[in-house]
Amino acid sequence: MMVDPHVHFHVLPRYDGEREFAGEVFTDRGWPRQPELADGPTLASALLRRLRDHVKSAWPPSRL
Repeated sequence: MMVDPHVHFHVLPRYDGEREFAGEVFTDRGWPRQPELADGPTLASALLRRLRDHVKSAWPPSRL
């Protein structure tokens, strides 16, 4: 999966090892195979808002 010959992008971030955000640890258990979506974390609304705001703060403003 990680050696696809065509140009593409992932909607879901993929990574080897654990990542931490706001005290929550995230592990990509399917790496480097297909993501195991049923094995993902259940996030509280407050954490989802923090993740959203963090991503938005790193994204350049729209010029539209």
